[in-house]
Amino acid sequence: MYRVLARNGLALPENCTAEVRHQAEMRKEAFTDPPTRRNRLWQADFSEFETSGAGTWNLGGVVDYWAKVNLACAVTAAKTTADAIGFLDTALAETENLLGIGWTEDLVDPDTGEVGKLRLVTDNGPCFKSARFTAWVAS
Repeated sequence: MYRVLARNGLALPENCTAEVRHQAEMRKEAFTDPPTRRNRLWQADFSEFETSGAGTWNLGGVVDYWAKVNLACAVTAAKTTADAIGFLDTALAETENLLGIGWTEDLVDPDTGEVGKLRLVTDNGPCFKSARFTAWVAS
């Protein structure tokens, strides 16, 4: 069975356990010191929705951890990098729409003037680990 999975690119590479543990530790660390303001920690992931006609749709959602607000929920046929970037762009636009200011302006702490960071927690699926997604985050 392993040979069939490996031949089709479906088996985990050797020695990937350390990387998986490191990523799990980073996700856990994001929730150890929970945010005290909105737009400091977002959770994003795809979920599958099976239809009665035996089809499957993918729901790409983004939730603000502190505010408990769903900022985007795109319905897609696949789980591509473009789909992930699309629903995150929608979440950023919705944040600006809800607040009436730019999302980067909201990162500034009103008391100290310090610019905070928006952390994004995902399941590290292929679309979130791609070079294109990394470049989008860096931009």
